[in-house]
Amino acid sequence: MTSRYRHMLLIVLSMAVLPSSHCAVAAEIENLVPNPDFDEGGVAGWSLFTGGNSAGEMTAEKDGVVDGYAYVEVTAVGPDTWNPEVHSPSFDVDIGEVYTMAFWAKTEPGKTRSTLFKFEQLDTWVGPWEIFTLTDEWTEYHFSPTMSMAGPPAVVVHIGTHLLKEDMWLDHFRVHLGEFVEDGLSEAQPVDPAGKLAATRATLKAAR
Repeated sequence: MTSRYRHMLLIVLSMAVLPSSHCAVAAEIENLVPNPDFDEGGVAGWSLFTGGNSAGEMTAEKDGVVDGYAYVEVTAVGPDTWNPEVHSPSFDVDIGEVYTMAFWAKTEPGKTRSTLFKFEQLDTWVGPWEIFTLTDEWTEYHFSPTMSMAGPPAVVVHIGTHLLKEDMWLDHFRVHLGEFVEDGLSEAQPVDPAGKLAATRATLKAAR
């Protein structure tokens, strides 16, 4: 076999292996969040709660980071940091275990906004949380706390608007057991609570 044909064979084998490696990485986790890409009936299962004179609306749009995305329009904020607030459908966690919450988000052009993301236990409203500064570019964020609350195992992804009226775009939520795992959709560097450099939107749909 000539060196030219060997080189061509290596290229073909590399192209065949890469897609399967993406699938293998993604298959390592079980995503606990129902309708994570807002493409199953729009925002079905997700809710926007308004209280304390806050107001807003959450709708689903197409052509987000992966497919669909949620657009959260904030027209008035309440006296508390969580009004208005977004809740995901509920899912169960094991107390004492580490779980990762990863997601893509952005805010209005030319703006930044501090936003609270939390594992909120239903009925008690407690759970670990982080505040991330969203920019106007699609960026992946994540954190991996230990579930330390007591009581029932059901929790939701809770997103508090943090007394700010800038709108939000949300997409591709993942909650899984253990530390953060790359999902194989992007080579971009995600942002964690330590404040690493934000990565702009990657071409995820082409890699899926």
